[in-house]
Parts: sequence; structure tokens; C-alpha cells
Amino acid sequence: MKILVDMSLSPDWVPFLVDHGFQAVHWSKVGRASAPDREIFDYASKNNFAVFTHDLDFGTLLAMQKTNGPSVLQIRSQDVLPTAIGELVLRAITATYSQLQAGALVTIDPARHRIRLLPVDVNDSHQRDLGFAGCRITHEQLINAAHFEQTLSTFVDPNKRVFLTALFARQMDPDQTA
Repeated sequence: MKILVDMSLSPDWVPFLVDHGFQAVHWSKVGRASAPDREIFDYASKNNFAVFTHDLDFGTLLAMQKTNGPSVLQIRSQDVLPTAIGELVLRAITATYSQLQAGALVTIDPARHRIRLLPVDVNDSHQRDLGFAGCRITHEQLINAAHFEQTLSTFVDPNKRVFLTALFARQMDPDQTA
């Protein structure tokens, strides 16, 4: 996976990510430090990078553009240095790797990470948030049983899968009784 580290994060992330097997470059090495987010977004899209950022604007760009990429890894933490949250970021990337390859907005905070598959549609009334499972995906994407099982395998303790399957069925069909 190729990761473009945004200006909102330290260049220290590049060697950290490279040491863990990722291709990474800091925006300051490929573009103007003062470039607007849109320019960074377009560069990442054209060059098959995922954007790694502490800036919420990239999620907004994804929602406004309704595109399938680039994927965005968004950190929501006070201390954003690799020495503080590097292992957390690696766990999130590993857990969401296939979704990032397909196109996703992954929000990482110290308590959990959330996934929103692309394209992001803020008006989607079928959007479901499996908050305690740590992921956010659309109804249509969860209908695919294989994807649902993969999501459960990735994010949920095996003892909770039966409960989540029943909960999902009730959320999709509110008339269903418990």
C-alpha cells in the first residue's frame, strides 16, 4: 500500500511506515507545503496513494466528491507522533487493509477505528453504524453475506457474532420481532 502523509502529520511517519513494509512519502517531498487539500487529494487519487492525515477536510472532500478514492486514514488524537500512536495506526491499517485497497475512510482514535466504505454518501438513509464493532458500512455492502462475515471476522469477537447477526437483521427490518 502506498501512503501519502499529509502536512498535518510529521515527516517522522515516513520512516516509521516504511520500516513496517509500506511505501510512504510526505507531501512536502512531492508538493508545495501550502497546497490546498484538494491538490493533495487529487495527487493521491492519480497516483494510487491513501492519504494519511490529522485533517478532517479530507473526509469532507470524499463526501462532496462521492468518489471511490483515494482512501483516507484520519487520525483523531491529541498526540499524533508515531512514537505515541504508531502501533495503534499499524493495527488499524492491518485490520482495514482490504477495505483501504477497495476505497475507504478509516478514522482512527485511541479507543477504536471506524470504517466508511467509499463513496461516502451523507444522505444515505441506509447508513448503519456498528459502533461497538468499530466499523461503518452501508446497508447494500452488508447485504453481501461474505462481506458481512468478513467484517465480523475482522472486527468482532467470535462470541458476539450471533448477537450482531440478529441485531443487523432487526436493523434492516424494523418490523421483525426479537
